[in-house]
Amino acid sequence: MKIGTVASGSGCPILSTGDTFSQFNITPQKDRRTNPPCGLLRGRKGKNKMTIEEILSIMQLITNFGTICAMVYALYRFGRKPTTDLESRVSTAELEIAEIKRSLMQGNDRFREQAKTNEVLIRATLALLEFEVHYCETEQKPISKNLEKAKDDLNEYFSKVRA
Repeated sequence: MKIGTVASGSGCPILSTGDTFSQFNITPQKDRRTNPPCGLLRGRKGKNKMTIEEILSIMQLITNFGTICAMVYALYRFGRKPTTDLESRVSTAELEIAEIKRSLMQGNDRFREQAKTNEVLIRATLALLEFEVHYCETEQKPISKNLEKAKDDLNEYFSKVRA
């Protein structure tokens, strides 16, 4: 068997003219324009032959379709990104608001405790002042005007706080 030259760079060896393999029923190709090298790209029974140009144009269409799909997906992601960013920013803001509310409630609890403590201190001071006034009255001692004024001011303030 003699192997001839490679047909148009396809890598498919063709037989030299006149050589045959009777056992394989292979004959060399004579006209490359009508018969593609090595019988590749033949259609059914020799009909509907596809040329390299047709195959390349089909591949180019497939590539163009893939590129268009990639561009549509990129535009979708680009359009979706602000929504995703906005959702993450809103969720972060909601978490911060919840934390601030919790802190405010803790602060309000401290203020309530402080108000209760102040009320107890005012009552104790008022009780001391009333005791001092009562003691001065029973001992026949003069009551200072500052003591009476402090007692009246505390009574007035305590009545405002309760209301």
